Amino acid sequence: MQFKPSDDDRMLLEAVRALADGALRDSAEKSDRDGVPAPKILKHLVELGAFGLQAHDKLGGLALGQVATVATLQVLAAADAGLAQVLVHHGAALAVLQSAGFDGKMLAKLAGGQALACLGGGDLSVHPDAVQSPIQASESANGWRLSGRHGWLLGAGLAHLAVLQAETAQGPRYFAVDLSQPGSLRRAAGEQLGLRSAAAQSLELSDCPATLLGDVDARALATRLQVQTAAVAVGVAQAALRAACKYANQREQFGKPIAALQPIQWQVADAATAIDAAQLLVQQAAWQLDDGHKQAGQSARMALVKAREAAVSASDKAIQIHGGYGYTKDFPVERAYRDAMLLGVLHGSSAAHKVALVRAMVA
Repeated sequence: MQFKPSDDDRMLLEAVRALADGALRDSAEKSDRDGVPAPKILKHLVELGAFGLQAHDKLGGLALGQVATVATLQVLAAADAGLAQVLVHHGAALAVLQSAGFDGKMLAKLAGGQALACLGGGDLSVHPDAVQSPIQASESANGWRLSGRHGWLLGAGLAHLAVLQAETAQGPRYFAVDLSQPGSLRRAAGEQLGLRSAAAQSLELSDCPATLLGDVDARALATRLQVQTAAVAVGVAQAALRAACKYANQREQFGKPIAALQPIQWQVADAATAIDAAQLLVQQAAWQLDDGHKQAGQSARMALVKAREAAVSASDKAIQIHGGYGYTKDFPVERAYRDAMLLGVLHGSSAAHKVALVRAMVA
């Protein structure tokens, strides 16, 4: 397995890290409070090509593999996990549209960041006992129409286009919906616990025109979402651990920094070990996806479970190390904890993934 980035990938990572450590980190608290990323940050991401990380170079995309993509998302997530997750869903929607041969002009806009796509329905293939989509599709002489309500869509507040899974008489299919059309209404989704910068909204469709997309490999889509969401969780965990180490070196107790106290050291060591293990699982799953390995799906599930556990544990330990200050908004660890908790419900619960892993192992 090769995780070493190419020279081009390294240059991109350095540029992304400079943004994450500078303007993105400075704006993250305000974006979390406002529920939407700052326009200047979106502009910076457009300049970096972050909206087309894996889009074909003919569309103006960067055509990155999964290994380079997860490394990029991990760096962004350490500064703003909500925004990183928006890019995960945008990229997945773009991949579906690209594979379906959607309109080239719109694809180029999406890859260049001049338009944004959100995704709904990527979770339905995660669990073997998944329920139906809340969106229903019907076909008439005038084409396909969608009706129903999708309660929570990350990025919907910024999106121009939605890629949604809907139920048809032939089973679930994917559709593209222009969100500026009549019959499409976005509403506030309520104040969520974490990932608040992700501009989440609910979507209500009433006989809304839609474009049927070609056959979509739902399992491949789910695997992609799992691996990249796991990368976001690793970024959250790393940010929490860095904040904890910084505070532990500054805070003094008993005449010395608390970083010199064994209980603190053990918490840091446990968090660091769990994070490294999760990161290696994410890299392995990403490499297997790039390589077309048949075990990529299993590895993606393991990576997601481990990365989310590492994020929750690391951010919880970081709050404890901060003491009472960890429970205030004066330090970023409380946001890391909220983001980690919400990542736990994206793309299938850990319990669902464990059920699927066991079923595959004993089959």
